[in-house]
Amino acid sequence: MNSKEQLIQQRLQTSIQKCNLHLQRLHYASNQLAGFFPLTVDRYTALSEGTIGSIDQMVFHTKMFYLFKDVWNSHVNYSHTLECK
Repeated sequence: MNSKEQLIQQRLQTSIQKCNLHLQRLHYASNQLAGFFPLTVDRYTALSEGTIGSIDQMVFHTKMFYLFKDVWNSHVNYSHTLECK
């Protein structure tokens, strides 16, 4: 494996680890907040600051999960392109 392939492999591994971390946190947050959904305006305005913070964290980890998933997919597609050449 050359240095470019090693770098791609390392980036893929890092993306997978970050994706798994955000997925674990997303599952935890969604389990903690399951009783609050479906969320309506009335329910949202009655939530505590702590619960709102948990919802913010769930949204953040959802975005981060999909960001790293997209990075991972782009690396996989790039690696596949290199293999086909």
